[in-house]
Amino acid sequence: MGRAVRRLQSQGVISSATHHAILQSIGARPDAQGWLLFLRATFALTGTLAMVCGVIFFFAWNWAAMPRMVKFALVEGAIIALAVVVWWRWAQLSGRLALIAIGMLIGVLFAVYGQIYQTGAESWTLFRAWAMALFALACFARLTALWFLCWLVANLAFVLWLGGWQDFPFVQHFSLIYQLALVVALIAWFAATRRTDWLFRVMAFWTLVTLTIATASALFDDRSLYGAISALLWLALLGGGWLLFYRHQRDLFSLTCGLFSISSVLVAGVMRLLIGIDIILTLVVALIVLAVCAAQASRWIMKWRAEEPKAPSAERIGQQTLWLRLQQQSLLTAQQITQLQQDKDDELPWYVRAALIISGWFAGLLAFALLVLACFLYGLFDKFDAHTFILMALVCGIPGWLLLRKPGLAQQQIGLSWAIACTLSVCAAVALWTDEHSWSGQMWLTFVPALALLFMLFRNSFYRFLNSAALIFFLIGGLTCYTNSLPVVVSAAVTVGVILTAIDDRYTWRFRPALLGMSTGLLMLCFYGSVPLDSLALIEEIAPRDSDFSTLNEGIAAGLLIAALLLGRREGMPGAWQLLLIATVLAAISLFAPGIALAWLLLLLARFQNSKALMLTAAVLLVLYTLDWYYFLGISLLDKALMLFAAGAVLITISMLADRRLQEGENA
Repeated sequence: MGRAVRRLQSQGVISSATHHAILQSIGARPDAQGWLLFLRATFALTGTLAMVCGVIFFFAWNWAAMPRMVKFALVEGAIIALAVVVWWRWAQLSGRLALIAIGMLIGVLFAVYGQIYQTGAESWTLFRAWAMALFALACFARLTALWFLCWLVANLAFVLWLGGWQDFPFVQHFSLIYQLALVVALIAWFAATRRTDWLFRVMAFWTLVTLTIATASALFDDRSLYGAISALLWLALLGGGWLLFYRHQRDLFSLTCGLFSISSVLVAGVMRLLIGIDIILTLVVALIVLAVCAAQASRWIMKWRAEEPKAPSAERIGQQTLWLRLQQQSLLTAQQITQLQQDKDDELPWYVRAALIISGWFAGLLAFALLVLACFLYGLFDKFDAHTFILMALVCGIPGWLLLRKPGLAQQQIGLSWAIACTLSVCAAVALWTDEHSWSGQMWLTFVPALALLFMLFRNSFYRFLNSAALIFFLIGGLTCYTNSLPVVVSAAVTVGVILTAIDDRYTWRFRPALLGMSTGLLMLCFYGSVPLDSLALIEEIAPRDSDFSTLNEGIAAGLLIAALLLGRREGMPGAWQLLLIATVLAAISLFAPGIALAWLLLLLARFQNSKALMLTAAVLLVLYTLDWYYFLGISLLDKALMLFAAGAVLITISMLADRRLQEGENA
């Protein structure tokens, strides 16, 4: 319903203010109570994560000066305190989060034991013991999140026991044992639960990915015994998935994963069959097979989606009630409601788009490799200069520009691959055209006008997302070579622009690729500035390095405060003091951890726009940047631990206050 209303607003039938009011009325956009519900859950979860990470950082800070009994007492005391919370609030959210925190602190306790008593045991035994403890805790609590944590830790234990990921999946012994373990765990979970919940889908997805990689790589191995077993396991998994997710219970996400797994193996088989004949022929046929498989898979998915049974009568009655309420509130007319009811949602599901995007990436790499090989064969690389790559960019860009103007899905994906290849060629030409004496960060600024031109040239949402992310990354990164003030101004302007545009329904969906791309560019800079990459010789040669990118931190903080001041008096938004308080908290976080602050900002914007994909992405980024902060060199581990622990306590306190406010039934 939210997408249908948005299409009505994009056609100019209703105003942006009416669009906002309708989304609030149907629950797609949070009101005061919706914000309280959202903040109660997210603050409690992120507060728990922050406190657990604070404990981990604290024990990683000082091993020598702390007595061993104090170490044990601190960890065990925290576990006992959380156990009291579980006993006190068993049926509430706080009790479930305390159980998850206990499961994570058990691993910390085992790590403390292994550090104090050096027995010479291998590291995988720690994860084995942790998985066994989590298994017992999950059996007691019957909490799906604990089962997921147990499965994840058990995977790590298996990987470490079998020698690590460095040779996966080409070590056949490792591949076979790990595949069997994943299949057995998947069957055991389904036999125990008899339901296809989110954990079962996650386990099935990872098992399918592993078996697909192992089966595809086995095609290039002469030793066929392990490869044949991998192929049999892969076929058995596909057959079981077809019976379960097509015959028994229709699940388009799982069917999409299966179809693109088959496509990946078919492409690998074609390459294995023809690679001994001619490399150019191999790449051409692989591109054709990939395009045909992607197009056919998307057709089948849309056909199966159209065959899905209509909504049950109770759901249709609920929709009719919503339409009637909107008409009574004078938000919609009878004619507009009729138009909305006749609206057909022909958008591809997000998982189909994601699979096609991955296929486009792979096709782009194949196309670029094909052009490079053709240039080598015809002697175009005899003189390695910018003119060669300009010629390659024209060869890629012209068909890419033509195909991206077509409405067909397959044509769009092929055009996207050529556009990506064209962009790589243009960047290589620009790099060779700039100063040949030294590769410095100043070269980054020369990429900006070229990327801006390509952004206007290729009309594809995903391409513009990638292009704008790279443009912001190179722009702000290149400015750090010249001055400290310009990156502050640019990052502040980008932050303000993203916030103001993301909450304005007149521009949000029109400029969504650029908004997501600019946010991604800032996040990439935050990650680039925090990870210690100075040891890489290539990075030292071609990229500017700064100890902490402090100018980026200050710019994001300033942008948050400016955006709050500009939005304070806008109709339909919270009060100025509330926005300023939220912006001040995020700005303070950004001074020390800009990636965490930006992830929080994306999380709030995702809830405002009711975007599940963006919310999941922001949540994953929040976890990754919190863990990545361990390697941030500008702050000691003790300061990080204390800040995380204090932030976690504040977030949990706010979550408890929000919960009390909801129970009292008051408005925020």
